[in-house]
Amino acid sequence: MGWTATAAGVIDPAIHRALTAVGMYLQGDARTRAPRDTGRLIGSITFATQREVSQTGHGAQPGDAVSRPNDAETLHVGTNVKYAAYQEYGTRKMAAQPYLRPALDNNRKEVREIFADYLRRGLRDGK
Repeated sequence: MGWTATAAGVIDPAIHRALTAVGMYLQGDARTRAPRDTGRLIGSITFATQREVSQTGHGAQPGDAVSRPNDAETLHVGTNVKYAAYQEYGTRKMAAQPYLRPALDNNRKEVREIFADYLRRGLRDGK
């Protein structure tokens, strides 16, 4: 009974730190890949955990950040800019300029390594 409470007290913070580190990594990569026309899209790319939402960057407007997930084991990375999906997927008249999917697809190994490292440290250090 006491071990479960202790494990939750160790694992939950480690998961949060791991999600935050992965969010920062993917946010940075997506921002480097995003089209650079005005800078609004780049500045609006954020990440969110249940506990926090990252800051928007230069060119973003209020409300551009992604919403917080409902559970502690989920990470949102993206933007609420209305035209973001058109950039990512394209339209009949415009070729796609993907930036979010490649940020995850090209970094799956790094994401796993970051997450595993934070969990190992959390279990080893008890924080």
